[in-house]
Amino acid sequence: MIANSSPESSLEFTLQYSYYNQYGQIEYTVSVSGASPTPFDAQFVYCPYRNHLKSGKIPSCPAKRFTGFY
Repeated sequence: MIANSSPESSLEFTLQYSYYNQYGQIEYTVSVSGASPTPFDAQFVYCPYRNHLKSGKIPSCPAKRFTGFY
């Protein structure tokens, strides 16, 4: 969704909530507007000790899985 938005798009991220998980990482959810006609949520996991964004996903977009490599 974000990758397919036009360069002229103005993306806006609004923090919905955040918390520290059991590993000391910050899990947070933002609402993203400007990339599509309706806002959508995105979830991220950030490690403050390494200053590293560990993962991110958009729950409304199913993950694409591959069953075999050749």
